Amino acid sequence: MDQLISSIPIVQVVGFKNCGKTSIIENVVSSLGKKGIGVGVIKHHGHGGSPDSIDQEGTDTHRFQQAGAVVSSVEGEGIVQLQMHIGINNPLPLLISVYQQLNSVDLIIVEGYKDAPYPKVIVYKTASEMSELLELSNVIGLIGQSMSGNCGFSVPEFSFQKPEAYIRFFEEYIRRS
Repeated sequence: MDQLISSIPIVQVVGFKNCGKTSIIENVVSSLGKKGIGVGVIKHHGHGGSPDSIDQEGTDTHRFQQAGAVVSSVEGEGIVQLQMHIGINNPLPLLISVYQQLNSVDLIIVEGYKDAPYPKVIVYKTASEMSELLELSNVIGLIGQSMSGNCGFSVPEFSFQKPEAYIRFFEEYIRRS
């Protein structure tokens, strides 16, 4: 499946393991959610092995999956958990397509998928991490544990310790898109 053009703004948050990507996304989702902005998040489980399953052995959805269902879901109290077996190596375009169908999503944040072509915010702990990631395409911002001050990029740079600044950046990105 080819990359899709999205009518919903997409931002990738990329960086090495344990650099703070999830914390940044949590801050953005929480703050924007309080302002009525719906954020959908797609996380790439790129550390080997399968991600933890959303279902429990013995539940109906687990039984459906074991029987060979391509898609199974469970809903309760307005919450839906969905599991799909899509059998492709690059599911990001498909996942974005699914999120686009949800009229409550105003921004899609993708954690990971470094090689995807969407606008990226690089999260880094050290200058060496940042320099390794600067070769990525479509970098629109940097968030660092310690700001480099001289990254060689003409993109905004934010401090991990000052979430209000990078949250404002995400808000402005939605308005511009």
